[in-house]
Amino acid sequence: MCADVLDARQRLAIYSPPDQSIIVEAPPGHGKTFVMARRIEYLLQSGYIHEPQKILGLTFTNAAAGEMLDDIKGRVKGDTLDSIRVMTFHSLGYKILRAYGNLIGLHRDFKIVGEIDRERIIKRQIERLKLQINEAQFIDWMREKYLKNNLEYKLPTNDESMQVLYKEYVKELGYGCVDYDHLLINVVDLFSRYPNVLEILRSAFRYILVDEFQDTNPLQFEVLFLLVAGCRGATASEKVLPAPVFILADEHQAIYRFQGATPENINLAKETFKCSVITLQTNHRSSNESILLLTKKMRGIDVKPPEKKVNMTILPSPTEEAILINERIKTFKGSLHDICVIAQNEYRLYTVRQLLDTLKIPYVFVPDFRSKSIQKRYEGIFTAISQLPDDRNFHGKLASRIRNIYQSFSVEDNNDEVLKALLTLAINFDNRGDRIIFSERARQFYNDIFLQIHWGNLLRKTVRNKIFLSTIHGVKGLQFPQVHICGLSNFEHIHSSICYELCSFVSRSGLNGGI
Repeated sequence: MCADVLDARQRLAIYSPPDQSIIVEAPPGHGKTFVMARRIEYLLQSGYIHEPQKILGLTFTNAAAGEMLDDIKGRVKGDTLDSIRVMTFHSLGYKILRAYGNLIGLHRDFKIVGEIDRERIIKRQIERLKLQINEAQFIDWMREKYLKNNLEYKLPTNDESMQVLYKEYVKELGYGCVDYDHLLINVVDLFSRYPNVLEILRSAFRYILVDEFQDTNPLQFEVLFLLVAGCRGATASEKVLPAPVFILADEHQAIYRFQGATPENINLAKETFKCSVITLQTNHRSSNESILLLTKKMRGIDVKPPEKKVNMTILPSPTEEAILINERIKTFKGSLHDICVIAQNEYRLYTVRQLLDTLKIPYVFVPDFRSKSIQKRYEGIFTAISQLPDDRNFHGKLASRIRNIYQSFSVEDNNDEVLKALLTLAINFDNRGDRIIFSERARQFYNDIFLQIHWGNLLRKTVRNKIFLSTIHGVKGLQFPQVHICGLSNFEHIHSSICYELCSFVSRSGLNGGI
């Protein structure tokens, strides 16, 4: 999208009265995140917000936050733009707890506990308490009760055991450790027990923007509500005036229900914050007629299918599907890292992986880069990194210490995407925080690794000349010049409705399909 060209609906969203809360709804490619960046630019240049640090932007990934900040700095002049706060909900929780967590018993230098260590603590407590439940059941219980902010939730059986286990689990975390979910659970607890802290933060954040709102869970909504409206039950004289919100969402892009996300938050926000709704209507990413019409069809708009349809090739087996994908890859004129092959499930990519291995075509398999998988595979390296903050006598570069750790484990980052990404992250920390003492920089670096919930974004920036193979979830928010969708077996896909709508827009026959 040309940075200086706005369509009418984008202009309406960007230049709406600053004191009006707004929800911007739009399909992919319509420029929601672009509009968010331009809205921040307008708030600053119009003088509605005089101090950049009073703007809080919440995004789905740290990578998206960084890109948005870079975009704003490229447009708006000023020496204080580094004070604009654009981050994820969990990064915000981390910063709040670093500043005020001591009030609820947390050490300022607490460590974020990864999924592997969390499961070990849970398993250890289950065995110690001799409970007839398992780790997965307990994690599901915590998700229902705390991520969905349903504190009245109870199981018909074993609920008492769950509560006993939860109490012991939190006790073992103690004052020095916080798991990923408790970054927000503890923030809500902090706000409820110390409303004066909440009011300090509410006076600090006078305009709040949220991207990818359809993927927020009820706990995140509660954090947003408290920052906007203050504690329930407090009198008006005790609270700062509510801040306007600017929310970007698309219910049809909600793909994280299995992690507790609740697209119903969109309608709840409309009612709670009295939002005006602006719908973007122009696709700036694609001019393909079939894509434009399919986008409308999926949103309940009755359209006539195009005369020229997208080709969907039907093949008798996954093996022939993989062969065809390889043939198409060979015709691509760009770099391998600009190609992505996606499927609903990992196993549907197995045949493609086999063929690429046989042909010695390099690729990255994004499911291998889930946070939990990475922690397990590089456990020794993560343990060594976790010990770096204890070295208070070293005053050099974080990146040099990371390289030393690699050498001690006899590994090289040249052909290892995770090690390469970690080193890149360390270099960025050195560049951004060269005035911060090493022990503090190392602590922030270690915790930030666990705040990087979307390794796909990081890989997209660092991987070169390798094809991306991924599930839909693994490449959320990423863009590729050439995309192959495989495994449309019996027209089952991540959203079942897509394939039936798709039938009107493609030429098809047979059982196993791909686009």
